[in-house]
Amino acid sequence: MENVGSHSRLLRKEIPEAYIAAPLLFLAIYLSIGGLVKFGAANSMTWGIVYLVGFLWMGVTPRRTIARVLRYWPLMLLPAFALLSALWSEDVAKTLRTGTQFLFTTILAVRIATSISPASAISCVFYATLLGFCLSLAAFIAPPLQPAFEGNGAFIGVFVQKTVAGLALTLFALSLCAKGALSGHRIITLFLALCILPLLIMTKSVSAMVLLGCLIIIVMQGLVKDRSATTRFEILALFIVFTMTSLAIVWLDSFDLTSFLLELAGKNTSLTGRTDIWELGLEVSEDYPLLGVGYAAFWGNPVFIDEWGFIHATVDPRLQGFHNIYIEALASTGIISVVLIVIIYYWTLLKAIFWFIGSGNAAASFWLAVMIAGILMSFVDNVFYAEHEFFHIVATLTFVFASTYSPPLRWGITRSNPLRRKIAQGDAS
Repeated sequence: MENVGSHSRLLRKEIPEAYIAAPLLFLAIYLSIGGLVKFGAANSMTWGIVYLVGFLWMGVTPRRTIARVLRYWPLMLLPAFALLSALWSEDVAKTLRTGTQFLFTTILAVRIATSISPASAISCVFYATLLGFCLSLAAFIAPPLQPAFEGNGAFIGVFVQKTVAGLALTLFALSLCAKGALSGHRIITLFLALCILPLLIMTKSVSAMVLLGCLIIIVMQGLVKDRSATTRFEILALFIVFTMTSLAIVWLDSFDLTSFLLELAGKNTSLTGRTDIWELGLEVSEDYPLLGVGYAAFWGNPVFIDEWGFIHATVDPRLQGFHNIYIEALASTGIISVVLIVIIYYWTLLKAIFWFIGSGNAAASFWLAVMIAGILMSFVDNVFYAEHEFFHIVATLTFVFASTYSPPLRWGITRSNPLRRKIAQGDAS
């Protein structure tokens, strides 16, 4: 009884922080998916609010902040190394600024994840993406939110680029289904999520449509939630094998099927210039093989104007990354950062998998689905290794949630008290 009482006192102590953490997460999610980029100064000002409140929050609770940073110290290695690269960076000022932002975003995400439940964090993602969805619909008729389409006819809504718009709509569908699973309204939310599909197709984003397949994990959770961990493991393993086999078939059959699918989406077999960008990134890494050019020190740097200037002229003048996180890290901070990326993010994915297998709950299925989406996106876009990046925030939250709420794996059929199981899974309020 004494142990139960101490947990209750701890819970009461944490409740006020949730009122700080949830709004901060809502703003960070909405800003990280580019919901205010169209509005320039408003985007910077809102990030300023997040930083100000975040610094004040951590400033008045220094011991608690330090304790939680130390508890999840592996998450600090990558942003710390990015900041450290200022020592050899080709653009010291930019590396210091972006490296500091990267580290702050990580610490803030850890602080948030230790202050709210996984289900509450899903609500923050849902409401942030719902806002983006509603404003994107309004962009059809509201001049201040326009243009709603790119020059090539792709729908972008309130966002600035079709891939970003497609990702935001996909996240809205995933979080909508997760909310339905948590509240017991699976069928109606799945139907509503599928109604988003025509708008998603209008973005002409192949990446987003592939990521929508992660919805299967959340749907599958409803079928396996009362099964044993063994059954959940077997079904998840079959899903992963099926997905990887399907992708391999598409990849190997690139002469026919891949070209056809890419042409349908208005792309080409160079993945809309991505192969040219990857080649450039590898060339940069050959010139700076050990430590790279410095975190965020390549794009826009006059030292490399011939390289990125050519890509801006031939592929996309807005480009600020190599569209592959491993090449991005290799060129920016060398092989050490690539190793850290693989260790940290794939370790987080494994944690999410074990959390889902051990608990089978809806919250675990959502964070697993989004982590898989992030890993898939890492091969074709700039995710994880950026200062204000959605998937990095999600990965940090997932690492903390999975470490906190994942129960010990017990293979075979097990029975436990329902309330105790809900508390262990992070669903209880």
